[in-house]
Amino acid sequence: MRLLLIVTFTLLTVSSAFSDKNPLYEGFSFIERGEYQRSFSIFSSIKSDVPQRYTGMGISKYMQKDYVKAFEYLETALKSKEESKKWVTNYFAALSLFELKRYKESIKYFENTIGQKRLPDAIFKMAVCYEMVGDLETAMKLFNAVVELEPKLAEAYTEIANIFIKQNKISEAKTVVDKGLSLLNDNPSLIYQNAKLLFISGKLDEAEKELERAMKIEKDTKILGLYSTIQKSKTKITKDVGGKRSEKGVDFDYIVANKEKLLIAGAVVCCLVLIVFSGFYSRRKRQREKLEYFYELLKKKDVFGAEEILNQISATFIDLLPLLNTKLFVLKEDFNNAISNCIKIRNNEKRMYLEGLIYYYFGKKEDFKRQITIIEAAGLNRYVELLKVSSFEAREIILSKILEI
Repeated sequence: MRLLLIVTFTLLTVSSAFSDKNPLYEGFSFIERGEYQRSFSIFSSIKSDVPQRYTGMGISKYMQKDYVKAFEYLETALKSKEESKKWVTNYFAALSLFELKRYKESIKYFENTIGQKRLPDAIFKMAVCYEMVGDLETAMKLFNAVVELEPKLAEAYTEIANIFIKQNKISEAKTVVDKGLSLLNDNPSLIYQNAKLLFISGKLDEAEKELERAMKIEKDTKILGLYSTIQKSKTKITKDVGGKRSEKGVDFDYIVANKEKLLIAGAVVCCLVLIVFSGFYSRRKRQREKLEYFYELLKKKDVFGAEEILNQISATFIDLLPLLNTKLFVLKEDFNNAISNCIKIRNNEKRMYLEGLIYYYFGKKEDFKRQITIIEAAGLNRYVELLKVSSFEAREIILSKILEI
């Protein structure tokens, strides 16, 4: 909210050369009041094609969470030399792309923003973008830059710690979290992160106390989940080590005497299992987001970017690789590799239909006709009709169909 007020004040200052009855001034005033639909209507009613009008429309749409339209208007505004030099316009363009998960594209606009105004939020989100495209080194540098500018931004400490955890650098992660807690002692996210690291290190009781402290501030699902895991593991281990000597001669007296050590060891094992599954889920979610990003890059015909992301997700989506590679090679105008990858697609219906589209796209008319005959013989009449219709369409439309499959 504070940032939005700064943005609005900046825009109002720029438009203060006009009277307060000027529609530009009026539109930005409505943004300040939170009346985004009304502000959009004001900007839309302006007949002159001034770039500030598109900036206002873009910000209004962003605040209404219509990120596609927001970026379209802001991109139009940025074509003006005047607006391209303004951090506000670049910042909201970057934010719109960030929300659309078009991370690679948004980096440019964040860089333009930071070049004019070093906003901690812009640097933080740009760091997230680099993390999402797999550049952890740059992400780490940017997160550290955020900490220098905004020492009390808890999210920066947790993100740095998460990168260290991924790299199995637990002591480094703990140092970062401790630094954050020295400034933000009551922040539940940092307390949870600290508890997790204590848990990993086998300091079960300390972790439990930290989670209890966090729950007094905020009863978040992840906090409750880790606390429950500790409780269950302690109960299970206590039951396992309690009782009498077994028939096989296991020395339970020794086990009971060393119960604390065993408790910690068991907790560490449970924690490692939890981290493995948590890490797997988190990685899977990130990989799924990268897959969506890959599709976005294909639509934008960004061959280099799409290929870079595909290299990062290939191990996760092995079954999809033939289809993804086929699309990429079509975009590269590489017929032979497109067909050779298409043949590897397991879904026969999809494979035959896609093969037909590729033949037509590359102007292989005889192969295209033969493919229609093959599909017709297989009784896939729906795909026969789709291919016959496609034969009357422009090459660009065929490419769109191939990329959408």
